[in-house]
Amino acid sequence: GLKALYSIRPEFISRHETRATGPEECFNLIKNTFYSIAWANEWYLPGYLEWFLKQDMTAGYAYYKKLLQLLMHRKGGKHLLLKCPAHLFNTDAISTVFPDSNIIWMHRDPCNSIGSGLSLLSVFHDISNGPDRFIDLYMEYFRQSLEKTMEIEQTRPSHIVSISYKKFVKGPVEVIREIYDKFG
Repeated sequence: GLKALYSIRPEFISRHETRATGPEECFNLIKNTFYSIAWANEWYLPGYLEWFLKQDMTAGYAYYKKLLQLLMHRKGGKHLLLKCPAHLFNTDAISTVFPDSNIIWMHRDPCNSIGSGLSLLSVFHDISNGPDRFIDLYMEYFRQSLEKTMEIEQTRPSHIVSISYKKFVKGPVEVIREIYDKFG
């Protein structure tokens, strides 16, 4: 699948390299719920994105939990580490479906982060004409992601840790220790 994607969109590899045997975001698994920003990322679907922004994601995350349980049933463990920027939009649903979850909120410069996201989207969409409905909806998605995560930070402070990306790059071991200390 990766070879096909890279043959169709060779510029994707320079923006988000993915290896079949390496770690990757949860996009592909969560896409199975049909409550996923990934559909709008890969296709020009402003109507879907508008619909998506209004959804309660709890049912999607309940199904996602079943998929994770299915994948883990033979190789159980105490913890899963899931990584996907889209989870920030869904912190409320995650907290409902996974009440014992902890959230690591990695803070990056918003200009860099949003710029990077839109650059990645430009692989799949022609956004050269400047802001349009799709980009406006994406900016709304980013705004809601921040608001939802800030709400979780207020309502479940013992289950969220905020980490500076710059601090993580400078001292990853120290930051990992900080995370372990926070969550016991």
